Amino acid sequence: MTDLRGIKGSGPIHARLATAIRSIVLEAESMAKIKDAHPRYKGYADDIAGAARHLLGLLVDAQPAAGPSAQRVNIVELADRAHGMVLLRARDKQLRFPPLVSPAQHVCGDPGHILQILVNLLGNAVKFTPERGRIDMRCHTSGGILHLDVCDTGPGVPEEAQERVFRAFERMAPSDGVGLGLAISRDLARQMQGDLLLLPSATGALFRLSLPVG
Repeated sequence: MTDLRGIKGSGPIHARLATAIRSIVLEAESMAKIKDAHPRYKGYADDIAGAARHLLGLLVDAQPAAGPSAQRVNIVELADRAHGMVLLRARDKQLRFPPLVSPAQHVCGDPGHILQILVNLLGNAVKFTPERGRIDMRCHTSGGILHLDVCDTGPGVPEEAQERVFRAFERMAPSDGVGLGLAISRDLARQMQGDLLLLPSATGALFRLSLPVG
């Protein structure tokens, strides 16, 4: 079982989610232990507790390490690693998915958190881009900030839902996981004095990760 004490709530998303999910785990576990409960309902309670413990595990994995963790990081190398981690899925859909072509670009941040954000963005792009579509990464700097864009030729995000996609448990499609990836990714970006935005795009979705130049 996930150690509930492992959640310290060091970021705004972590603090709110930890309190809510911890209550769900405890209540579901209590219901599963009721002696006279119907086995079916005890099974439901076990399933709910298991799902909630899984969410707690995600929060533990995403929780920032204690103390300052900012480093000078070559984000092009991290983008290449993230690209390799989702490339097989892209090939299964016959997507055009070139790596980021750029000289070394250094930012100030936590390499593990940056990689987690990039894998989430690229994984979403692969998931929502139809077969034989295209995903691109590009970057540029402006005013001491590096902007790395991930754009695709998928269906995009309706205008009325563009801010909601960053809310916890908000999913872009009925089958889209638990709806925590973008919420945690934006939280991590902001902890590194950056941001994660969904920008207007003529086709598909365009997500921009912005971080201070290192």
